[in-house]
Amino acid sequence: MCVKKITATSPSFPTLRQFVHTFGDLRVFGALVEQYRMKPYSRDNPDHEAKLLKLWDLMMPGQLRRGGRFSDDWAAIGFQGRDPATDFRGMGILGLDQLVRFADRHPEAARACLALSTSMGEAWFPWAITGIAVSSTLVGALREGRLDLLLARYTPGGYPDAQWQPYRQDRLYTYDDPQLPGRLAALRELFDELYCWAWCNWTLHWLSSAPKSPMDFGSRWTQFLQGTFEPALSRATLSPPVMPEPFQAPPSPFGDHVMAAQRKVTVLWTPPPPPARIATATA
Repeated sequence: MCVKKITATSPSFPTLRQFVHTFGDLRVFGALVEQYRMKPYSRDNPDHEAKLLKLWDLMMPGQLRRGGRFSDDWAAIGFQGRDPATDFRGMGILGLDQLVRFADRHPEAARACLALSTSMGEAWFPWAITGIAVSSTLVGALREGRLDLLLARYTPGGYPDAQWQPYRQDRLYTYDDPQLPGRLAALRELFDELYCWAWCNWTLHWLSSAPKSPMDFGSRWTQFLQGTFEPALSRATLSPPVMPEPFQAPPSPFGDHVMAAQRKVTVLWTPPPPPARIATATA
């Protein structure tokens, strides 16, 4: 193969191969995410139903729903009606999966975000529906290639690495590489951690933006995307969620519990530093 006179014997071939390797993985990962997004939630699928019930147990431990599977109590965690299955139409099973991963891996922070979503009286937002919106935002950015630099930077081996060994010395990229499933799993882990980061920053933005009612969600969401999410993608660098100072806790019947939940959110997730060689190269 020859690209601008670069052949398999050229000194620059390993660097080109690593570049194609990294972004080839991202294209494969993007296609898998799209397949997952397009897989609809099915009430007839026992795995889907089990995952939905697990979400309730994680977010409302020890509490039973009145009415069983179809219940008005689903609104307590931010669904719109008696059957949450109807809310996953846009994101399919991916929307549910990311909610469950958030609640399972960061239970205190997920419950803190839920508590904070209703802590300002009439200025509330639906927790579960917002989580689906976060998934939609990430999928859109992934589809457009705007997550590439961020995921490549934080994924081990995303940049040239002496420890990385190509599967085929004479190929830029191959889909039968036995290491590919492991690399795709690492990308999924990072994708889900980015989801958690976005969730916490959104919650803190909502609290600090003085909303008056749920009708302010659209404008505040746009502010969050433009002021926090998009700049992070442009810099290919995440920062821990930090409450703007000075911060005054809004009046709440929960009192100090709201501040405690806010503190849990701010310390939830510190993004992993890039490997030292990347930090040095981009300093």
